[in-house]
Amino acid sequence: MALNNKQRVFIDEYLICLNASEAARRAGYNGKSNVVGSQLLANISISEEITRLLKERHLSADAVLARLGEMAASNLSDFADIETYADLANARKRGYLVKKFKRKITRDKSGSEYEEVELELYDAQAALVHIGKAHGLFADRMELTGPGGAPLPFSEVVINIKHNNESVES
Repeated sequence: MALNNKQRVFIDEYLICLNASEAARRAGYNGKSNVVGSQLLANISISEEITRLLKERHLSADAVLARLGEMAASNLSDFADIETYADLANARKRGYLVKKFKRKITRDKSGSEYEEVELELYDAQAALVHIGKAHGLFADRMELTGPGGAPLPFSEVVINIKHNNESVES
């Protein structure tokens, strides 16, 4: 069954907020959004499309490490020449590196325009820590093993305790 535009908007909104009621409201459905949202999720075509898109957007462990690597190596100069909306559209291709982008254009009384741009990238050090943990470079705990990764040999320990002039072994 082909999906209509309103159902596609619902799917897009659902993938953003992961809340069927909110997605139904944002998609413009009338009625009680919690009921409509549940009905939409029960629709086989919609649920299959959501599943397909989630699988498509799933990142493998290697892809996550690659993105973290880009975050760790990212540089503000990569984005410093954003002057037009075309430049901004081009920067959006690597937008996952940008934590915050704010552009403010102000006009003074004489009609002159002043532009302020605020750009913040994700923390490179945090990305490096995540990569290091994924590669086992930082140990939050240590696991001890014997030669070749085998379990540590266990020796039985016998303690003799004297109690009331009797010898007890444990």
